[in-house]
Amino acid sequence: LLNEGGTDLTTFDLLVARLNPFDIDLRELWKRSCRELPSIEEFRVDPIYILKTMLLIRQSESENPTCTLAQVKRIHKRYRDEPSVRKAFEQEWHTACRSMDRAISDLKNEFGVGDPKYLPYSPMLIPLAAVKWYVRDYDQRFKGRMKGRLRRWYWGSIFSKAYDKSTDTRIGEHFAALRDWLSPRRRSNVPTVINFRMSKSEVEEAISRVRSTADAVYKAMLCMPFVQGAKDIYSHDFLGNGTKLHDHHIFPKAFLMAQAERNGESDETDEILDKMNHPVNRMLITGRTNLEIQDKPPQRYLEAADARILRRHFLPPQLVARKVDFLSFFDRRQTMIVDFACHRLLR
Repeated sequence: LLNEGGTDLTTFDLLVARLNPFDIDLRELWKRSCRELPSIEEFRVDPIYILKTMLLIRQSESENPTCTLAQVKRIHKRYRDEPSVRKAFEQEWHTACRSMDRAISDLKNEFGVGDPKYLPYSPMLIPLAAVKWYVRDYDQRFKGRMKGRLRRWYWGSIFSKAYDKSTDTRIGEHFAALRDWLSPRRRSNVPTVINFRMSKSEVEEAISRVRSTADAVYKAMLCMPFVQGAKDIYSHDFLGNGTKLHDHHIFPKAFLMAQAERNGESDETDEILDKMNHPVNRMLITGRTNLEIQDKPPQRYLEAADARILRRHFLPPQLVARKVDFLSFFDRRQTMIVDFACHRLLR
């Protein structure tokens, strides 16, 4: 179908029409949820994600829960046997929205995603939201274990590029696996589909392959310092929760370009140019800090920085204590990041 402007209707538009005969105003439901739960609007959650979460919740005891787009388009048929289609649908809509809000809270507080721009894989919100609903009433004694297992799933999915393709399949598989793995009444071994066993060399290789700012690993690496409570290197403010962040070169691009020009053509110059824009040479800072740094080398702009803040940003102390060349810094910081990923995030 086309609307009056000649534009193809979206899946959301189609569902607005299909739910209307049941006296369900999907568009108004969406607007109200964005007002009541600002995090949903802040993270620009697709309303289809809410509907997919509803489908998973409806299939919470199914062996193979699924939430394909084709199923989303027919979601109204799942409520035909309800005494009140509108009441049942709206109750489950609000349940899914609240679960999505809890999933976003985990992104911010557990996984360091203070800015939606740096969310590695937005579809991961769906199984996370559904499983947050599933474990909502679990005994507090199991919260620490569940938190550790969710952390392992989250970072394992990113470093293994699990959501690069077949996204709908992954969502259903991961929800079923997490549901079983997190339950205190069920298996303690890791389900095969989310058993992301990665050696140190494999993590290092995944990091070294990053070339694009759109890469999930790129975004995740920028968020890693905030998992351990990193603050802005100048203002000491927490980064996130509405703060506009800047993706900054640690060794400024202009500084490295000048160094490469002085070195002339050589293998070292080629290596500098190849690694210059890699996330190992990037960190998130505030706009004000970015203006203060400009093109200064790190030995200058970090000389008065707090040592604890530097460590949390994976910035080696040698960077300030003495002059360190870019390639030595790059290798050292990459090692620090890989060690943190292996020993804190993936175990």
